[in-house]
Amino acid sequence: MQSFQSIGTLAVRFAGRPVLSGSTKQPVQWGRMSRAERARRYANAERFDRATKQPGRHGGTIGRTGLLVYRTLLFGFFNLKTGQLDPSYDAIAKRAGLCRKAVWAALNRLRAHGLINWIRRCSDDRDAAGRFKLRQETNAYHVQPEDAWKGYRPAPEAPRTPEPGTWGAAAPVLDGLAQYSADRDMGLSQEAAASALARVAESRLEAAMARLSAQIQARQGGGAEGSGGLEKRRNGPGGRGL
Repeated sequence: MQSFQSIGTLAVRFAGRPVLSGSTKQPVQWGRMSRAERARRYANAERFDRATKQPGRHGGTIGRTGLLVYRTLLFGFFNLKTGQLDPSYDAIAKRAGLCRKAVWAALNRLRAHGLINWIRRCSDDRDAAGRFKLRQETNAYHVQPEDAWKGYRPAPEAPRTPEPGTWGAAAPVLDGLAQYSADRDMGLSQEAAASALARVAESRLEAAMARLSAQIQARQGGGAEGSGGLEKRRNGPGGRGL
């Protein structure tokens, strides 16, 4: 079968109207895609056009009519079951509300930027006198994936959602030697890495002393409260005192 990577051999011109050069009689192998993939490609085409918009101009690389024709091909003529896509210029123009010249320009622009490709086709026929000739058929179109688009850059990936139970958790703190090695790997000098390590060690010691002081104060406060409560129970209305 004829693939979209190779256009095929030139068709021979017979009596009657000649066919366009590059036309082939070989059957076409269509490329299928899902509804979600079709919607994604059109959304990416719109984003591609917005990203390439120039100041003072309507639209970007693809253009308004290019997007309209691309949408018409995808949602007006593309067969999701078979992948067949071979409308005529007149059919595209009627569905998109454009003239043939605008359709021709939009298709060539889409092809130049890698969004679509096509194969010229012809078939055997005979004229009124019964003489054999080739008849020009409609082009067979192929909607190409995003990695074939010229100048297209995929959208950056969304940040990953943190694992459950890690919301608000602080980043893990490296121990002294691991932090020193990481600083050295990042290009810090030996003196700078050692100085940073000393500051980290000092801050950790201060934090540890602060935690210890807070624990001691908490215990002392709890002991004082406990002694006061015992004195109240002894001297209260129901207590007998010492």
